[in-house]
Amino acid sequence: FYSNRVVKMSVREFFSKIGTFLYVNDSVADTLKKIRCQNFPEKVLYFYVVDSSNKLVGTVSTRTLLLADPTTIIKDIVQTSPIYLHTGQNLEEAMCLFEKYHLLALPLVDEEGTLLGVVEVSSCMEGSFNASDSQHRRDIFQLMGFSMESHNRMSIFAVYKFRMPW
Repeated sequence: FYSNRVVKMSVREFFSKIGTFLYVNDSVADTLKKIRCQNFPEKVLYFYVVDSSNKLVGTVSTRTLLLADPTTIIKDIVQTSPIYLHTGQNLEEAMCLFEKYHLLALPLVDEEGTLLGVVEVSSCMEGSFNASDSQHRRDIFQLMGFSMESHNRMSIFAVYKFRMPW
């Protein structure tokens, strides 16, 4: 059981603006040139693709971007139907999406689909909680589907098996 206060917090409290997004009609060569000229104030986990109105179109993986022919247009390599958060969602919904899709970050869009920024799983867990508060710590672990009490009762081999991705 975790507090409603924590899980009902709006995802708007956890997002950060991003300057690293790709335009759907740019070529890979132009995009890479822009990226090389930018000073990245934030870490880049994913490349989000927007149209001329800054509406979220999809994502492009770093690998796909780097290996694409320079003359390719971004719209030809974008993965459409991205997983995203909208401003009306709360932390519980965000954590469910992080867990379900194994993502480290999710784009945040408004009601019109305009990209506002990104919500990182780390900011949800670190930025707004006092880690020394044991109730907050339990709430966070429960949101991730993990109980500290059950972990403490597990053998070292069971913990290893639980944590290894096989």
